[in-house]
Amino acid sequence: MKIQLKRSNVLQSGAAKEPTASQLEYGELAINYSNSDPAIFLKDSNNNIIRISGVGNVADDGLTNVPAGTTPPTNPTPESGNLWYNSDEGRLYIYYVDANTSQWVDASPDSWDPTVMPVTTNPAAQSGTLDDRYVMENGDTMTGALLLDNAASASAPDLSFDGDSDTGVYSPGANQVAVATNGTGRLFIDSSGRVGIGVTNPLVPFVLSHDGNQNIEMGYSTGTSSHYVQAYNRSTSAYQQLDLAGSVLTFKTATESMRIDSSGRLLVGTSTARTNYFNTTAYGPGLSIESTTNSDRVISFIHNDGASGAPLFVLGNSGNNSTPGGTGTVAANASLGFISFQGGDGTELVEAARITGAVDGTPGANDMPGKLTFQTTADGGTGPTERMRIDSLGNVGIGGSGSSFANQKTLSLFAGSSTVARLDFYNSDGSTREAEIISYSSNSESLRLSGITNRAMTFHTSNTERMRLDSSGNLGINTTGPAAKLDVNGNQTSNVVAMAALDVDCSAGNYFTKTIYGNSTFTFSNVPSSRSFSFVLELTHSSGTVTWPSSVKFPLDTAPTLTTGKTHLFVFVTDDGGSRFRGAALVDYVN
Repeated sequence: MKIQLKRSNVLQSGAAKEPTASQLEYGELAINYSNSDPAIFLKDSNNNIIRISGVGNVADDGLTNVPAGTTPPTNPTPESGNLWYNSDEGRLYIYYVDANTSQWVDASPDSWDPTVMPVTTNPAAQSGTLDDRYVMENGDTMTGALLLDNAASASAPDLSFDGDSDTGVYSPGANQVAVATNGTGRLFIDSSGRVGIGVTNPLVPFVLSHDGNQNIEMGYSTGTSSHYVQAYNRSTSAYQQLDLAGSVLTFKTATESMRIDSSGRLLVGTSTARTNYFNTTAYGPGLSIESTTNSDRVISFIHNDGASGAPLFVLGNSGNNSTPGGTGTVAANASLGFISFQGGDGTELVEAARITGAVDGTPGANDMPGKLTFQTTADGGTGPTERMRIDSLGNVGIGGSGSSFANQKTLSLFAGSSTVARLDFYNSDGSTREAEIISYSSNSESLRLSGITNRAMTFHTSNTERMRLDSSGNLGINTTGPAAKLDVNGNQTSNVVAMAALDVDCSAGNYFTKTIYGNSTFTFSNVPSSRSFSFVLELTHSSGTVTWPSSVKFPLDTAPTLTTGKTHLFVFVTDDGGSRFRGAALVDYVN
């Protein structure tokens, strides 16, 4: 049982003010210390408030003054409401009578602490009047301090609720406050003002703990304006996964700087996801960065390594159609990633150029042949067209199509719409075209090497000039100043063509040999047209006569007489494409 004290010096209609039935538990007492009408009240089993002691209330049975002793008084016979103080136990009893029993009932509180219960011998507990310290009714005001015994626990908190004695507020230690529910401490505030939920010893300003070690923590770095939220395991000193959930997550400095929208897209510098890429609205990128300032248009990846390390940017195709984090096998010639360059046309962003990385052929285990393609969009075009390719063998192709690139070699230039593949060489500032290499697919020329300016073309080996074609068209071999259309500084050699038949093929060379064994009629073929041409025929004459083409003219229009068993040299010259050959002979050499 408890003694509940109520309103010292408060009267109602000249008498001690009674408590209401809702303010008392069964067996509890309410004491009014009014000087003019001190009284004690209790609540009976019928919820009636009964005044059991006070002026004019104690029976004239000699017990008006509360007796003290170690045994209950029996003479005179006690009546209901009489009091007795057990001086041995230091406890107050009340005599209780009902239809079934009559007995002395212990009416003292469970413990007596002068720092908790107001007592006139303890000035420290009397900062205000009794009326200031105890409130019994709704609407009453307590102006003094409410002092608890500081000896409670989570299972029996100092300040609890009616019918729920293990839920309330208590102090687990000096300068600490805690809240318990169901007999377990849940929230703790330590002497430094740090708050812990689920943990008794928070080490940062706010801690929400799963098991006393695995925490979500909020705080700030001492001496700085830096604040943080972290998921941290105090038992392993390691950071843990922190999940943030919401339909939209925004991150702000002075204003919003970044957000994750309801589709999971990360937006930096904008609160709305852009979808008007590729001249359509079909794309909504997972990461968008937008800006109106110069500093915000730069993205940098810096790896601070003095050795061989460098930033790494990966675009990839896992070959897995459905599972994030999974790895399958990409198809032959599959695209692996591309970088797209786009510009706004007033309505959408339209692609102007693209660099694509793709599989070059069929991949295998630890085998991923690759190619890079470079594409641009022509003026008036609807999309980019491939202009250059570097394949898995390192071959470079420029200006071709997908099928033509398949046949490229180390460096291949492909004809465009003008059926010309060309390689131009410019001066350092790009203002003057110095030379060009052109390949024609529909002209009589196959390849043209051209010097555009009035300077010579030179050919070198071992870093030494070997041949020069000057701006006048003179070709010099082993000379830097050719004085004629062909100027050879040094000896010349020519191949020897051994004839199998009697036809002199002028395209085969300029020195021919033939041995005849009987009558022989020679013919000349493939004579260069519109140019002078000469050749030598070394004829070994075993037998027979020789007949020459009708276009051959000898001195005096007579062919020389040949001696059998000898070797003869014939020189033939034409200046009209073979319509006429002038012939000369040196005859009768001994073999």
